Amino acid sequence: MLSRISDIFESPVRYVMVSFTDLHGVLRAKLVPKSHLNSVLETGAGFAGFAIGSVGQGPHDPDLTVRPDLSHWIPLNDAPDIAWTIGNLLLDGQPWHFCTRSLLQKVTEELRQQGIQAKVGIEAEFYLVKETENGHIIPADTYDRAAKTCYQLDVLARHLPFLTDAIDGLESLGIDVYQVDHEDGPSQFEINWVYDDALVTADRFSFLRFWVKRVAQREGLIATFMPKPFSHLTGSGAHVHLSLWDTHTGRNLFDDPTDPSGLSMMAHHFIAGVLSHAAALTAFVAPTVNSYKRLSSPTSLSGATWSPTTITVGANNRTHLIRIPGPGRFEFRAMDSSVNPYLGLAALLVAGFDGIRRRLPNIEPSKENMYGLSSTEIVDRHISRLPGSLDRALDALEADPLFSDAFGDAFIKGFLAYKRSEWDEYHQTVSPQEIQHYLFQ
Repeated sequence: MLSRISDIFESPVRYVMVSFTDLHGVLRAKLVPKSHLNSVLETGAGFAGFAIGSVGQGPHDPDLTVRPDLSHWIPLNDAPDIAWTIGNLLLDGQPWHFCTRSLLQKVTEELRQQGIQAKVGIEAEFYLVKETENGHIIPADTYDRAAKTCYQLDVLARHLPFLTDAIDGLESLGIDVYQVDHEDGPSQFEINWVYDDALVTADRFSFLRFWVKRVAQREGLIATFMPKPFSHLTGSGAHVHLSLWDTHTGRNLFDDPTDPSGLSMMAHHFIAGVLSHAAALTAFVAPTVNSYKRLSSPTSLSGATWSPTTITVGANNRTHLIRIPGPGRFEFRAMDSSVNPYLGLAALLVAGFDGIRRRLPNIEPSKENMYGLSSTEIVDRHISRLPGSLDRALDALEADPLFSDAFGDAFIKGFLAYKRSEWDEYHQTVSPQEIQHYLFQ
């Protein structure tokens, strides 16, 4: 990835895709010839906010603008004369309160002022699917039928053209992929790349979704990051690995070799903060109606959902909301691949730092298999559950003042309004299951 602004003018690039993410994490863009890039750098590319639908504007409001952040520009390896860049939404030259990238920048800048950098890795899971002649969506690989198909070599080998094309493109663009695997569901894959600064990782996750879809289309397939595209198969998560670092010494502030879990007291406070606000946090990291089909699903074909349902912390144990895979970091498992990464990571950092500020007590990691507990046992042991639906997550968010304080009342009220509208629309649709169950009663 090239980083200096002058590089783009000296490069073969002829066009720049100036993009931003809307509230839902969807990339929006304009194509700008390089000959007009200077004017866009000065005044921004204009967008009618109401046409986007999720940035808090009506049809009467003035245009929003986006100034590209040219420290994050990427030439496309399959079209080297075209570059992608991302920027922040502005109104009259000032940050717009519905710009989620600005929210993450604000949170990370507040940390930097305290000498702290958040470093994050995201595990990007997705399905490759195709459309049948009758319009049904099915997994792309019709030979991938085993109940426990995870890591199968023959499946991985059948998709080598797609996978190597995707990896080569990502690596040529500066995204350091270190492994790819076939996941738990048929035609489900995961791409792992080296962790980095929280904002850089959010930018890269946004681009990765765009790029993987683009490569899949060239293969005649669809790459979907929908959390639960098939009711009987494992959902697609976006597990987060997080640590905090000292900007002056380069030391991992979460690492403590004297602790049984390898975590510092700061890390334990942070984790306690995440658990304290987990119900509200879920509205950001599992942001769609479909997200809760993943979090609340019964056992999948493989025998496990691999999704958390309880607000608990485990050792190296994937049945909990938080897993401690090793010293100096933790994994947060509720986030799914439909997330707006800027908003999800900003909310995670805000929740964790509230735990540090309040010095919330350490919660001992459990080795218990949470999937083995019945609902009665969970209730009897006073174990808190994650919200089971979007409306319950939104209720929890509305009741938790932390995020209004961090992101502003206007943003939270707007987010709640958009998401409640999504929930209402879902309930106004009559599903085939309702016809099947109720038509002849």
